[in-house]
Amino acid sequence: MSIGDYRVGTDCNPSQNAEIDQVKGVTATLISNLEESRTVDPEINRLISLAQTKYEEAVMFAVKALAYRMKPLFDVTQPKEI
Repeated sequence: MSIGDYRVGTDCNPSQNAEIDQVKGVTATLISNLEESRTVDPEINRLISLAQTKYEEAVMFAVKALAYRMKPLFDVTQPKEI
């Protein structure tokens, strides 16, 4: 298991949604590729860490969107009465 797989949880997809697997797989690859680009320069490593964190955040929101699309939280077809 790569660092990217670990961070995005590629082995966790209870809905077995193929789109979620795809998004997590691509993100895991990006994170792992960045990890291999680390150097002795602390500024480069800081930027890599920031980019990896942003990828982790992005995949969480993408998975949430894909999961909610399968089972919407709100019925947006019916206007609410106030």
